[in-house]
Amino acid sequence: MLLAHFCSAYEYWGILMEPVLGLFFEFLCIICGYLLAFYLYFSNWVPYPVAMIANNYIEFCTRFYENLYRRRCTDLSIIQILSNLYASQGDKEGSFKMDRRHVQLDPLNPIAHYNLACGLSLHGKTNAAIESLETAVVLGYNDLQWICDDVDLDPIRKNEKFKALLVNHFSRISSK
Repeated sequence: MLLAHFCSAYEYWGILMEPVLGLFFEFLCIICGYLLAFYLYFSNWVPYPVAMIANNYIEFCTRFYENLYRRRCTDLSIIQILSNLYASQGDKEGSFKMDRRHVQLDPLNPIAHYNLACGLSLHGKTNAAIESLETAVVLGYNDLQWICDDVDLDPIRKNEKFKALLVNHFSRISSK
């Protein structure tokens, strides 16, 4: 409830202020809001468990970065953070949307293509996932161990194209 007041203050003043001052105000709202929330919690005034504060923090960060994204929809760092926040909350669709946007804005980023491959895999789009993973590998993504351990790629792991991609590309790297 307390954080809602800070969010509404941000939404009101953040729109009225210049972009630079708006960012300063946004940062100030986060710091003040959570200092106050932790003070109230540890002074036994608010009987919330710490896990609830952590969940509120993730939700607050998500709202914060969604508002930033509305103002700066081409900022890659905001897009990447939002994708990670959505994924940490189990919002596969939101994370997938941000991954597609990241690839659209930065088509030469191998990590963006890898993340998109994970999202496509989770959505059951096997061929598109393998194509995106192949693009990531061609662009320089070479963490074979992570590709083998990442549970997001489990739906495509038994596919012959996936196996061929790993064998063809990573055998060339080891032979160099």
